[in-house]
Amino acid sequence: MNFHVGQKVVCVDDRGWNGAAISLPVKGEVCTVRGFSKSALGIWLLLEEHRSGTTFPFTGEERGFMPERFRPVKTTSIELFRAMLVNPPREIVGA
Repeated sequence: MNFHVGQKVVCVDDRGWNGAAISLPVKGEVCTVRGFSKSALGIWLLLEEHRSGTTFPFTGEERGFMPERFRPVKTTSIELFRAMLVNPPREIVGA
């Protein structure tokens, strides 16, 4: 999944956090991507709302959070609901 700086993401997995992060996201929490860090294990998300407080050995980069634990926030336009008011779905009667 591709993420970008400034993007809103939601935590989908907060089970078994490893490490000594100063603060950890909880499932359902919306966060903002502030950057990325690299390690031998891959690319990690850095979040505005949470700091790990630790760095990766050898690279010295801040430890981030696994991208697999987040997904982009889905935005729903109010226009979808306005359209439903104008043209409500037809009810199916009897079968």
